[in-house]
Amino acid sequence: IAHLAVVNGVGISVPLDRLLPQEEVLALLRRGHVSAVFFDGSFLETMKTARQTLPGIETFICMKQSKASREETGESFSGAKYYVFEDLLSEGRKSLEEHDTSYIDRVIDPEQIAALLFTSGTTSQSKGVLLRNRNITADIVALALVEKFPVGTRTLSILPLHHTFENTCGFLYVLYMGGCICVCDGLRYIQKNMEEYKINLIVGVPTLFESFYKKVMDNMKKQNKMALVNKMIRITKVLRKVGIDLRRVVFKQIHKAFGGGFKIGICGAAAIDPKIIAFFDDIGIHILQGYGLTETAPVVAGCNYKVFVPGTVGHALGNITIGIDNEKDADEGEI
Repeated sequence: IAHLAVVNGVGISVPLDRLLPQEEVLALLRRGHVSAVFFDGSFLETMKTARQTLPGIETFICMKQSKASREETGESFSGAKYYVFEDLLSEGRKSLEEHDTSYIDRVIDPEQIAALLFTSGTTSQSKGVLLRNRNITADIVALALVEKFPVGTRTLSILPLHHTFENTCGFLYVLYMGGCICVCDGLRYIQKNMEEYKINLIVGVPTLFESFYKKVMDNMKKQNKMALVNKMIRITKVLRKVGIDLRRVVFKQIHKAFGGGFKIGICGAAAIDPKIIAFFDDIGIHILQGYGLTETAPVVAGCNYKVFVPGTVGHALGNITIGIDNEKDADEGEI
């Protein structure tokens, strides 16, 4: 809510990693020229320090705080505006009731900077990447030209939203295609959440899909079913060649462990072993690998149902051109 409220025409969103130590949070607030902060109640002491050391921050909005401590806390932010999130929502509703439509009527400029994202990159100090509204929306449309999922597709949000991969693909793109976002309770609850929410799609990094693969392999070995599964994979491959796809029926027990509805994984951020992608395809789950970087909002290329070669990142997305800088044609070069 906070991120969308900001990017819809009123300012620049600067999402930060909640796991950063206090000194890094303060350093990034300074580098980002931040003037307002949304924060969880657990960061209250950090925000008190920010108030004392960063005079440029004029507004503090606490997402969760008990009513009893609001007044006392507000005194610590003397000279700055201090809100509790629920109170801010009440003020917004009141403005709407009084027919103040200045926010709703605001024209959104495609060239306006929407987000400042700090990414580790390869240097010791994180880089600040600026993305315009047009950068983000163009990437979402480019994705939609090659990746189409049914309305109502249920996704599990696992990656943090300060990563542009999750922000664009797992958040904004899912909303754009009419999907339902289910928020993961934590890494140890992924499988439980997949069963509870009947998840169809997950946006993740290789480590996640590697852990899925390892669990399946370990279970098959424990149950002495490795030879049987490999035999059934060979049979279903032959059947697929004549247009009969029984993968999700034959391997129903494996699918059940993932909630029964898991069909698509979108994998990025690093390379994944092609044998993992091939195995999941053999049992009826598509792991679609892609390539991108924060500066491109982030997806540049990706596999899909038509272009699916394990170990590759498919083709460029719609309306995107990729150049390879090399000495001679066909030589290895840089994107």
